[in-house]
Amino acid sequence: MHTGASDQQLTRLSSSLYLWTIYDHPLDAPDSYVARLFKVKHGELTATEHILKSPVLETIRSSMRDLGLVCLERSEDDDEHIVETWI
Repeated sequence: MHTGASDQQLTRLSSSLYLWTIYDHPLDAPDSYVARLFKVKHGELTATEHILKSPVLETIRSSMRDLGLVCLERSEDDDEHIVETWI
């Protein structure tokens, strides 16, 4: 398969994964649901400065769907405030 991209370009594109984690009224925003964007690179998770806030969960979910993202259900091991993650 030929993509027209060099190996170096493909490596740069695939070296990071971005995901949004939605929180249910976290301590720093007790009046809202909050979605935080994280970057995963070389196995290391880093929070970015990007967040979405809404008092209505479906508003944030709609934004995630509009971005073409897919929802992953929360794990039993997740923090109690985590609702779900979107990639």
